[in-house]
Amino acid sequence: VRNSQSSILYMKNEYLNRRNFIQSSFDQMKIPYIHSSGAFYIFVDISKFGLSSKEFAFNLLESVRILLKSYSPSKKNI
Repeated sequence: VRNSQSSILYMKNEYLNRRNFIQSSFDQMKIPYIHSSGAFYIFVDISKFGLSSKEFAFNLLESVRILLKSYSPSKKNI
């Protein structure tokens, strides 16, 4: 690789900042999630809401325009 790695480092830092912001937001809302030190995604425990992962993701999209990938380890992925 001959080109500067600055754009890669910039995006890595952006993803980390976004993940840290989301984790902080979940902490404030007392919504449990799996802490990740090496990934840019978060597995959130939404069981207290009484919704399927698909329902939760759709409601979040409709109410605050946040798009999630729903996932349930005990069921077929959506």
